[in-house]
Amino acid sequence: MKTGRSVHVPKTDQMKRNYRRYIGTMDYQPTVDESLDFEQTNQSGEDLSSVDTNKKRPSDPSDKIKDHFANNWLIWVLCALSAGIGFLVFDSKVAFTRYETILTTQNEKLNDLKSSEGDLQNNDRSQDLKIQENRILLNQVTKDVSETKTLIYGVLNSQQ
Repeated sequence: MKTGRSVHVPKTDQMKRNYRRYIGTMDYQPTVDESLDFEQTNQSGEDLSSVDTNKKRPSDPSDKIKDHFANNWLIWVLCALSAGIGFLVFDSKVAFTRYETILTTQNEKLNDLKSSEGDLQNNDRSQDLKIQENRILLNQVTKDVSETKTLIYGVLNSQQ
């Protein structure tokens, strides 16, 4: 046992918490001094000789939380795992929906390009046909012009 000046040193926080936890686990029963002699009476009144309720002492809320987690740690681990899995499933559904939207948009753009390519090919074909038709008409016109020239030269030569 310490003597002298060290006796009055205050307790550490850890020692105080341990003491409070120890006191909290004890039953809340008042002590009765048996050496006191009370007179016996026949009057009916409130009986204060014994306490019928076993009240627990109030404990620190942080200790209650620690005890709760110590007793129910498996439930908390399973809940955290299920919440994580639920988040991952939801996030993957959102990602898959986003990818599906992008794929659908790209597919529509590709279909639009294919249809515009088909339209351009039809337009090219019709332009090629018009060019050929104009070439034939031009050849016909030049042929007619050359025939009329020869006829004109023939008429002019015959008049001279």
